[in-house]
Amino acid sequence: MGQAHLQHQPFLLSQEREPYRIGVLDLPAPTDLGEAYYAGIVVHKKDPTIARYFTLEKDYVLKTKSDRTLVCERVGQQHTKHFEAPC
Repeated sequence: MGQAHLQHQPFLLSQEREPYRIGVLDLPAPTDLGEAYYAGIVVHKKDPTIARYFTLEKDYVLKTKSDRTLVCERVGQQHTKHFEAPC
């Protein structure tokens, strides 16, 4: 896949866990803060208005001068950082 001048072969994982459908897509390696490694969506099978969108994002901690990964959620314009991921 070089259309966006990136060499990345996307991988999609999908599962059904009643009553939800879950999809996870890997993204090109992030180069800047706030870019995501993965994006995931969880949708209620019987009510698609119930959906949640998550990302695993690159972040930087100024105090320790080190990178970390965060699990985040986006709802409309709101962006919530939930917790640090063990990566």
